[in-house]
Amino acid sequence: AELKRSIEYERNAERTKNELITSVSHDLRTPLTSIMGYLELITDDRYDDEVRMRYYADIAHQKSKRLKKMIDDLFEMTTLNYGNVELNLTSIDLGQLLEQLAEEFVPILYGEGMEYRLFLPDYKIELMADANMLVRVFENLISNAIRYGKQGRYVDISMERRENIAVVGVANYGNPIPKSELPYIFDRFHRVEQSRSSETGGTGLGLAIAKNIVELHGGKIGAYTSGDKTVFEVMLNL
Repeated sequence: AELKRSIEYERNAERTKNELITSVSHDLRTPLTSIMGYLELITDDRYDDEVRMRYYADIAHQKSKRLKKMIDDLFEMTTLNYGNVELNLTSIDLGQLLEQLAEEFVPILYGEGMEYRLFLPDYKIELMADANMLVRVFENLISNAIRYGKQGRYVDISMERRENIAVVGVANYGNPIPKSELPYIFDRFHRVEQSRSSETGGTGLGLAIAKNIVELHGGKIGAYTSGDKTVFEVMLNL
């Protein structure tokens, strides 16, 4: 039985590694091919005027920024998974952190015709955590809520205390995630939509990174749908 389990574990590890290599190769190749194509148009002088040349250069620049973000996300993911990450723990006022973060998203929300709603209790919740890493988690969840919740106008950010646990919720009112997808949304490179569109799908690493950070803090992260609402919850020990 032990040998069987060991063999199965090795097979799963090999399959995961192969899937990772395939996904990384696909995701990095797509913007790189586009960058090379537009730069080739410029170097071969295949443009009508300087305005068109600048248009091609701008697209190549945007694609290169996306490529850098993907590489940064991949590096962060592998560091969290296999590196010796040390948390810089400090005392954090969780409500204050969420307020500041929500305000930083106002220009993006405004640009999408959206707004945030903050639901904070009348009591303070403090915990020991790495502030920069928690910001990374909530930035990702709010960004996802904006990306997939444009039809619903609002992004709701809530906080409450359940016994010795702080619970932060980020909700949107876009198309709900199918229940069959919910168990897999925190897997590396998983995207809910079938297409691998870079415009809507992100890098496929953000939620996996968020999960790793929350678990490094000894917490849990999950998601559920209720009617037209999709809620991501982060649970942190106090």
